[in-house]
Amino acid sequence: VRVSSGFERVAQVFHSHFAKGWEVGAQFTAYYQGQRVVHLVGGHTRPIDQAETSPDDPPFMSHGSLTLIASCSKFAESVAIALLIDQSNKALSYSSVIGEGGVGWSEFGQQHSKQHVTVRQLMMHRAGLAAFDSPLTDSVLLPSEDQPKAMSSFLAKQKLNWQVPN
Repeated sequence: VRVSSGFERVAQVFHSHFAKGWEVGAQFTAYYQGQRVVHLVGGHTRPIDQAETSPDDPPFMSHGSLTLIASCSKFAESVAIALLIDQSNKALSYSSVIGEGGVGWSEFGQQHSKQHVTVRQLMMHRAGLAAFDSPLTDSVLLPSEDQPKAMSSFLAKQKLNWQVPN
């Protein structure tokens, strides 16, 4: 845990989220002018429905704990897709169907009525894919050399949470 002078309020807010029950386990690091000024770790790594187990029952969150990051990569993904569309000479567009043409992820489009889902719908979170059908396992999150497409196969198998208009 490290908090540089002038950044104490960040630590106060971080710790208040645990006190209010808004977090069960988290890590936060911030850099300012190329220097790490905040590095915080708190809570535990148990699922939220198991949070009330014995206080003597680790595992507690540590600097090496793997965590699922939600929404943190949206900006980078959006820029990457925009650049791909801009540089694709019209082979890819926001109207492209995921399972066809410029995208060509046929496995996605062939399963569970997703054959009409477009890049636009996916990027705007309107593709009917709000939650996973099954838990993410280590083999999906950390694919091996013999199964490099574990995540794309996992995502392709997901059922729609709602019907997507054509």
